[in-house]
Amino acid sequence: MKDKRTIFKVLEGGLAKTTTPGYQTFSSAWITNTRLMGVVAMGIHWHGGTEEDPSDLYQFFYFDVEELGLDRYEECDGRNHTLLSETEASFIGGLGGRKVAISQKEAVFLYQKFLAFNHIYQIPMPEGSERAAFLCDMDGDLSPEEEMALFRRACTRITSRTMLANYYLMRSFGKDLDAAATLREDGLSTDLFPELSIATFHKNQVRMAEDQKSAQCESLIETEDFYCIALTELTFSGMKIAESRPLSWMKISDQEAFLNLTHSEFVTVYDYSRLPAEFRRGSSEYTRNATIRQEHGGRTFMIYHPDNEHVGEQTYYLFHDLIGTYHMTNQGQLIAAAATLQDIRRLEVDLHFSDAKYDLTMSGSYEFNQPVLSQFLQSGYTDFNRFIEAITLQD
Repeated sequence: MKDKRTIFKVLEGGLAKTTTPGYQTFSSAWITNTRLMGVVAMGIHWHGGTEEDPSDLYQFFYFDVEELGLDRYEECDGRNHTLLSETEASFIGGLGGRKVAISQKEAVFLYQKFLAFNHIYQIPMPEGSERAAFLCDMDGDLSPEEEMALFRRACTRITSRTMLANYYLMRSFGKDLDAAATLREDGLSTDLFPELSIATFHKNQVRMAEDQKSAQCESLIETEDFYCIALTELTFSGMKIAESRPLSWMKISDQEAFLNLTHSEFVTVYDYSRLPAEFRRGSSEYTRNATIRQEHGGRTFMIYHPDNEHVGEQTYYLFHDLIGTYHMTNQGQLIAAAATLQDIRRLEVDLHFSDAKYDLTMSGSYEFNQPVLSQFLQSGYTDFNRFIEAITLQD
C-alpha cells in the first residue's frame, strides 16, 4: 500500500461549459455521506440530448481515499430502469451511507479532485473513465469555505465520543490526515505513528475515563507487512478531539490476529430448484443492494447494514458492517452465513419473503465457533454439507 497523505491538486480548467458531448444538460448529482469511512460514491444525471438521439446519461464514480483512488467508473442510459437501479446499487450498497444532493460545480470539483489524486499517485484510471473526461472542461472552482462545506456534507453526523474516537483513529491509521483534522478541535492532525504504513482498522476498544473527557484505545490494525496492536490516548473537547497521544505499538503474529478477530458463524444451507443464474440482484429485498462478485465457482452476495452505526460501538469490528452473506454455487446450493443468530434470522426471513421462496428447500443449519464459509469457498468442495461431514471426520 502506498502512503497517500491526502494532498490534493485540482486540475486547471474552469470553463463554464454546462452540457455533455451528447448535449445533455445537468439535472442532479449526489455523493454518499461516507467520507469518514474513507470511501465515497458519486452519481451525476445529465438530461436531454438531441431530438434525433435523446437520452438520460447517468454517471457513477467510486473513490477510495486510502489506496485505490478513483477505482471504478460506469455510466448508463436512465431509460433502462433495471440497469440504472442495479448499477447504482452496486456502487452504494456496501457503503452504509445515504445520498446527499450536490450541485454541478461541486460534482465537477470532486471529479477533478479524484482525477488529480490518481495522477499524483500514478494510479491507473478505471476502464471507461475516458468517457467522463469532458468534466475537466467544466467549472469546478470552489472557495476553501465551499470546499469545507462540501466535505462536511459528505460526512455522517458524529453522535457519540466513542464514535468520534473510532472514526478519528480509522482515518489516522489510514493516513487520511485531512479527514482526521476535521475531527480535531484545532483543525490540525499529525501522523500518530509515522513509522507505520497505511493500515486497515480491524478492531478498536475504547476505554472511556469516568469523566468521559478522555479515553484509551487499543487498536488491532493490519499494515502492508504485518498485524499490530497500537495504544493511543485521546482527550475530548465537546464533540472534537482536543489531543491525541500515541503510547506504543507492537507486532503480533497472524495467528494472534486471527484469535483476536475470530467470531461465531451461523450458516443455513438451501437447495435451489431453478438455474443458479436465476438467483440474482432482484431475487430478494437484501440482494437488491448487495455487493455481488463471481468467485469460487459461484456468486457471492455481500449484504451490508444500511448505516455505519457499528462505528459507535465501544468495541468496534470492521466486519460488523455486514448483515451476512449469500453464496450461490454453480451446482444450485444457496448458503446463507452471518456472524450472529439475529443476523442469520434476518437472512432467513429475507429469503422466506423473497421471490425465491418456493424454489428453496433447507438442507442444513449450523453454528460454528469460527468462520467456516470462507474455508468452504477455498476448499474445492461444491456441496457445503459434504464439506462439513469431511472436516468433521478429520477431527
